[in-house]
Amino acid sequence: MQQHMARHLQWRNATRFLKETSFMRHALASILLASASILASGAAQTAQAAQAAKWTDSIKLDAQLDGGFVINGNTPDNGVNFGQLFTDRSNQATLNQAALTLHRDIDSTSKGYDFGFNLQLIYGSDVRYLPFLGEFNKMTSDRYKLVPLQANVAVHTPWLFEGGIDWKIGQYISPVGFETIDPATTPFYTHSYTFNFAVPFQHTGFLSVSHVSPMVDVYFGVNTGNFTTFAGGDNNSRPSGVFGFQFNNLMNGKLSVLALTNIGPEGASLALGPDVANSSLRFFDDIVIGYKATEKTTLTLELNYMRDEVMNAESFSTVGYFSHVFNDHWTFNARAEVFRDMDNFFIAGFKEANGGWKSIKGLSTPLITAPGPGTYGDLTLGVTWKPSLPKPIAGLMLRPEVRYDRSLNGAGSFVYSDTNPVGHNGQFLFAADAILQF
Repeated sequence: MQQHMARHLQWRNATRFLKETSFMRHALASILLASASILASGAAQTAQAAQAAKWTDSIKLDAQLDGGFVINGNTPDNGVNFGQLFTDRSNQATLNQAALTLHRDIDSTSKGYDFGFNLQLIYGSDVRYLPFLGEFNKMTSDRYKLVPLQANVAVHTPWLFEGGIDWKIGQYISPVGFETIDPATTPFYTHSYTFNFAVPFQHTGFLSVSHVSPMVDVYFGVNTGNFTTFAGGDNNSRPSGVFGFQFNNLMNGKLSVLALTNIGPEGASLALGPDVANSSLRFFDDIVIGYKATEKTTLTLELNYMRDEVMNAESFSTVGYFSHVFNDHWTFNARAEVFRDMDNFFIAGFKEANGGWKSIKGLSTPLITAPGPGTYGDLTLGVTWKPSLPKPIAGLMLRPEVRYDRSLNGAGSFVYSDTNPVGHNGQFLFAADAILQF
C-alpha cells in the first residue's frame, strides 16, 4: 500500500524545519481568518484614494477551450502513452480543458493597497490529475471531470519592502516549475517528465511574494499540501509549504532565476498510518533559469531534484527549452530532457479515471509501471500558429509537435505490461492541440 500511495503525481517535497511544527496547521487556519481583517483595513485606504476607474471595471471573465490528440507509433494495446499524464491517451481525440475564469488582477507596482481575486472552474480530462480532495471527487467515474482549480483572494500591501508584498489566500496554483497547467502559457501540448511527475500542482493556504527590490523577489507560503484542502480534504495532519527567491533583470534584463523548494509530508494517513504519513517528508527543489538571447530568442534551463522519505526514493532531471518567435503568428519551440527515476518510484500511469484522487487519498488503484528503475530522455519539436480572428474570439493557438522518448538505460519501459513483459526502449508521439480563447 505504501509503494502504491506515493508513486505518482508528486505531493511534493519538503525541508526539515516543518517536521516538528504541528502547530502550524492551526496557524495556517488563523492566517486565513486574519486575511479578512487585512482586507477590511486596507479597503478603507483604497476607497479614499483617487482612481480613474472603478474597481469593478477591471473584473474580467475569460473562457478557454483546449483539445487535441496524440498518435503513438507503438500503438500500445492498453491505449496509454507511458510517461504522460495529461496526454496519456493514445490515438484518440481529447477535450483536455474547458476553463471559465472570473478574476481581477492586482497591480504589484502600486504604492498603496490593491485587491483582487481569482475564481476558476475547469472541466475536462486534465481534471483527473488536478483534484482537490473533498471537492467533486466522487461526482463521476468518467474520464471528464470538474474541479474548482482556483478560488483565492489576492492582495498587494505596501509593507516592509520597496515593492511591497503580494499575497494569495485560498486555493491557488503552485508557483514551482517552468511548465504550467494553463495550456496557453506552456510551449507544448505534451508535458515534460519533470512537470508530470516532479512538481506540485495546486495548494490550499497562502503564498506571499515580497518584492525586496526590482531585482529580488522572496517567496514564502504555508499550505495543506499538494491537491489537498482542510479536514476531510487533507490526507494527513501536517502542513506543507514553499519558499525561495527570484532574481529579475540580471544582465541588463536578459537573465532571470527562479529557485523554489516545496516543503512537507505528502503521504496519506489512510495508507501509511498517521505516524509515517506525518513524519515522512518529500523534498523537492526546482530551479528555472531563463535567458533572452535576442529580442526573439529565449533559452530556458530547468533543474529538478526530488526525494521521498517513505520509500527513500530519489529523482533528478534536467530540461532545456529553446523558443524563437518569427512574428506575431509563428513561434518555433524545442525541448530536450533527461529524467532519472532512480528507484522506479515516481513515473507511473493510472488504469482508471479516478486513480489520481484515490492515490492521494491513500486508496488502492491499479497502476501502469515500468519494469525497473529508468533514465528517460525526450526530445520535442513543435510550432505554434496564432492566426488573427475577429471578436468575440480573443485568440486561437494551433500547436503541432513531434516527440521522441527513449529509455536511456535500456529498461524497456514503453508498451511494457503484464501481457507484454518485453517493452520498447523508444516511443514516437505525433501530437497537436487547439486552444480557443474568448
